[in-house]
Amino acid sequence: MQAEFRRDLFWRFGGVAFAGIGDVAPEIDQFVFDEMKYVVGLGGRFQALKDEKLNARLDVGFGRGGQHAVYLSIKEAF
Repeated sequence: MQAEFRRDLFWRFGGVAFAGIGDVAPEIDQFVFDEMKYVVGLGGRFQALKDEKLNARLDVGFGRGGQHAVYLSIKEAF
């Protein structure tokens, strides 16, 4: 499951707060909710083309066990 809160800031810049949680298991009865993986983070958006929804994204996410990652992409997650 994943969710984002997006907000226009100024000119063509925007910000986002996001969270996600999930896991996989070979069978539904083997799914362990206490071991689910999660991520929370913040990011920035720049609308590359004024009339299109094409954004350059820079996100920083923090997950279980002190893991962290930086994501840079040209698109939207969903």
